[in-house]
Amino acid sequence: MLDVIRSNAQSFVIKIAFAIIIIVFCFWGVGSFTGGPATEILSVNGQSLGIQELNQKIGEIEERLRRQRPDLGTEELRKLGIKRQAAQELLVDALLTQEAERMGLVVTPIELRQTIENIPAFQNEQGKFDPELYKTRLNGQHGDTPGSFEKRLARDLLRYKVQMAVTAGAGVSEAEAKNIFMYGNELRRLEYAFFPKTDFVNGSKPSDDAVRAWYDSHQQDFKIPATADISYLLIGTDSLAGAFAPDEAAVAAYYEKNKTRFTQPEEVRARHILVLAPQNPAAGSDEEKKAREAEKTINDIHAKLLASADFAELAKQYSEDPGSAQLGGELGWFERGRMVPEFSDAAFSLNPGEISKPFKTTYGYHIVQTEEKRPSGVRPLDDVRKEITYQLGAEEAAAKLQDTLDQILLAVMGGKDLAAAGAPYKLTPENPGPLSAAELTARLGLKAEEAATLLATPAGTVRDTPLVTKRGYVLARVNATKPEAIRPFDEVKSGIEEQLAAENQVRMATEAAQAALQKKTKEGDIPGVTLHESQPVSRQDQIDELGSCDEMLRAAFMTDKGAWAPKAYTVGNGAALVRVKDILPADEALWEQMKGPLIQALSNAHKQETLNTFFADLQSKAKILVKNEKILED
Repeated sequence: MLDVIRSNAQSFVIKIAFAIIIIVFCFWGVGSFTGGPATEILSVNGQSLGIQELNQKIGEIEERLRRQRPDLGTEELRKLGIKRQAAQELLVDALLTQEAERMGLVVTPIELRQTIENIPAFQNEQGKFDPELYKTRLNGQHGDTPGSFEKRLARDLLRYKVQMAVTAGAGVSEAEAKNIFMYGNELRRLEYAFFPKTDFVNGSKPSDDAVRAWYDSHQQDFKIPATADISYLLIGTDSLAGAFAPDEAAVAAYYEKNKTRFTQPEEVRARHILVLAPQNPAAGSDEEKKAREAEKTINDIHAKLLASADFAELAKQYSEDPGSAQLGGELGWFERGRMVPEFSDAAFSLNPGEISKPFKTTYGYHIVQTEEKRPSGVRPLDDVRKEITYQLGAEEAAAKLQDTLDQILLAVMGGKDLAAAGAPYKLTPENPGPLSAAELTARLGLKAEEAATLLATPAGTVRDTPLVTKRGYVLARVNATKPEAIRPFDEVKSGIEEQLAAENQVRMATEAAQAALQKKTKEGDIPGVTLHESQPVSRQDQIDELGSCDEMLRAAFMTDKGAWAPKAYTVGNGAALVRVKDILPADEALWEQMKGPLIQALSNAHKQETLNTFFADLQSKAKILVKNEKILED
């Protein structure tokens, strides 16, 4: 079959047949998949995972994303690689479920029921589980049912049990955490002698022979890739959606028929200020003192807010929440149950613009300002009109994609230019200018061989054979081409001279510094050099005068107090010698303040690393077969 296609590559019938074959693989389904539920996507240790499971997982991911960003449209979702993400999650689910079975772990009906009854979203005003509210809330989430929800929840609980079993011993002790803290927060005050490269201009100019030799040995650095200046039409579901946009009646009908899809829970958008405080400190302890200080701080902040201080500015100044402080305390939109109960209660009880009194959670003391509120219910048609219009247009475009491609091909083969051929479908040729093979691949999503084909096409040629990309078909006209070339020596000579001269200056500065170090006296003095003293620096800091000096700092932190580091170091602006004047251990008081969050963070990181290793081991030993790679392409 392939030989027949190759030998008749210019036949119109073959081109159309080829297009029909390609479309099945590259534009298979818009919003849902074609094919029966038995179509196998993955096989994991003999367990078959098909389209039905993939569709369900895609739905779960889309729901998660829309909860985080209610304004996320269908077009944006398509660009997020959800199919492959869904396949990866299916793989994780299968491996962890199989491992749970091997370990003898199960989720009992009682555990499942208790978990559901403890979810705040399913509880009435008295805090009791309400079966009717349970069904109503699930139905509001895109028509979910108790059966499907409980199946997913049981799966998640089982995965959680496996994770708990795997990470049971993966915590970090207080002693380990303290060692890490003390190592990372140690400071050193340094003395250094600086040899700036600007002192070594004389004699640094390279010879003409050296410049030419460098050019000859670095031809690859001056290569100008071959380019093609093209105009092209992109023919795909996204680009054609506007040409098949539905009328207002169709949009309204879709909205009425699918209202449950546009249901949103009650949400608020809020800011907060957090002052960390120890939990349940012992009477008379240092932690109790810190808790009192934190409470005083939050009350002082609240007083400033009552005096009309700007909430966002105070959050930047005082909040100890690293995730939101520099954003002015901004937390974005969230629904009930996303935050700890005390926080949710405070945020949802306020009217827009109101500020709460200080209150305490397990993290410390908070003040919340509610900025906006969205009631639960169905999003208005005006809010989702654009999304529906795009989706219906894309679906219509997908259904008519083959016919549209045929008509545009016929127009091009009949002598029309790209603009005229695309006009009936609201397609306008794009002309990005000269592009290299790499740029053609990145911009259009072409394969390397297809980009090479365009570069080899004679100027003035319209390629009436469509190129297949993930976004659709591409019909291209090659306006002009330029072959690969090397920039002439005279064009780059001055730049090479500057680079080699700068390198020579740094080399000469380093040699001078090394020579000075050899003159060090028994008392540790170096005659003829001027010493500068740095501020206390950490392992990650930089001494401004020196520029980049990572190697020098690493050496300084391995050198004893009063001693010189063993050699001269090339730094950003020359060279330097360095001596350790003082070693400043990490602040014990800061350790006491930070140890709780740090131990937790290090333990979480260790547990995640353990999980990653565990899963990588599972995956390496598993027999995983991808049965339908094309289905996973977006």
